[in-house]
Amino acid sequence: MQRACSATTNRVRPCHAATPLAAALALCFCAGSEAATITVNDAGEGSVAGKCTLTDAVAALNTAAPKNACAAGDGNADTISLSFFTTPTTIAFSLPSVGDANSALVLSKPVAIRAGLDAAGNPLVTLMRSSVSGTPGFRLISTASDLSVTGVVLQNGMAADRGGAIYAGDNANVALVDSGVTANSAASSGGGIAANCGNVTLTRSMISGNQAGKNGGGVYAANHANATTLCESTITLHHSSVTGNAASTGSGGGIYSFNGHVYGYYATLDSNSAGGLTGGGIYAYYSISLFACTVSNNSVGNSGGGVAAHGYIGLTNSTVAGNSASQSAVGADAIGIYSSTISANIGAGMYATGGVSFLSAATIVGSIIQGNTGNNLTGEVHAAGSNNIIGPDPSGGSIDYPPGSVDCDAKLGLLADNGGPTRTIALQDGSCAIDAGPLGASVPSDQRGTRFARKVGAATDIGAFEFQSNDRIFFDGFGGP
Repeated sequence: MQRACSATTNRVRPCHAATPLAAALALCFCAGSEAATITVNDAGEGSVAGKCTLTDAVAALNTAAPKNACAAGDGNADTISLSFFTTPTTIAFSLPSVGDANSALVLSKPVAIRAGLDAAGNPLVTLMRSSVSGTPGFRLISTASDLSVTGVVLQNGMAADRGGAIYAGDNANVALVDSGVTANSAASSGGGIAANCGNVTLTRSMISGNQAGKNGGGVYAANHANATTLCESTITLHHSSVTGNAASTGSGGGIYSFNGHVYGYYATLDSNSAGGLTGGGIYAYYSISLFACTVSNNSVGNSGGGVAAHGYIGLTNSTVAGNSASQSAVGADAIGIYSSTISANIGAGMYATGGVSFLSAATIVGSIIQGNTGNNLTGEVHAAGSNNIIGPDPSGGSIDYPPGSVDCDAKLGLLADNGGPTRTIALQDGSCAIDAGPLGASVPSDQRGTRFARKVGAATDIGAFEFQSNDRIFFDGFGGP
């Protein structure tokens, strides 16, 4: 049976079953009748006579009744349009909502909040908690229904519990497109965004400079809807970045998925930190799968300076570099690493693994794990795979590397912009990784995207970077891969 949804227009259209990836990248707001568009035309904080402010637009949405000059919401995935603002505009809040002392805007119905972009693709509208001295602490948005935000920066929220910019309860999903969440904080978890059993999807968006007192400095997904019901949440990043966030005493400096999964596509996780146990960049209980991503310069007190999972970590066409922990840069029960580069990470503790550690299973194919401080690869069982360059194990462990692994001079450069959406580590002339990978290519391009073929020469190169004649041509980081 078909169901109706309104994704980008006011009038509903059929919504056919989507692939898992498509479902992860977009929220489908379902409706039984025509949705409304409420157009904001004043940047004031509260009500302005004869105008439609954002505060009144939210009231019109929630009550399905007009408010000042704001049209009535319909309750069926309405749109709050900020397209009136065609130059950079800030809507600042000095006080929280009357109905919620910890939130500026409280949403009870599904909604898409949409603003425009400037010529460079930057959001034109910023929503922020006022920076004036004496402003009380409160988050920016609390929602009990699905929320989509396009072309908006959310800044300076300060939650007394979870979600400094956005808190989504009641299984509500959150999607950000061409937006930013920056310099927000939460006393508990989710310095930028916290979802209570809903999914969080980021597309061409940035989560930066947020701080949580416990877990998930940038984004946090809880593991329970209530005291007795557990849930799994998925956090998905597509052409997005999570940078400079901190989880002060907990795990997941950038992202924390308590009982769920994290998927990344052409994403960057850089310079996040966690003061607790695990996951300087990302922690997820069940799984982390990254494709064409860079995880760099993150740190944690114990294990998984870059990424850590209780269950499985999969890396394809990805780079993990410059992360630090007392143990590994990548740590999980089971791992799968394909055409990736893991180098220049630091494991500072005794018997530390600067590179990769696993417990029950590992498959490593066409990858470089070399140049890490401490052990490069540590595990409890034999590792499967082929065509790898893997550095030594200074602690003298007994792990069997994948068959055919060698430790030769890969001649790795520094992490840099070598073209494509994410930074990579280039191979230099004379690298033993050139034409030493698998003969075929499981994906058509290297980490940098379709402009850079995965196989140039007799065979693929080992690692995330394929050495080729156009490897010095730079492309727009947020353009197509």
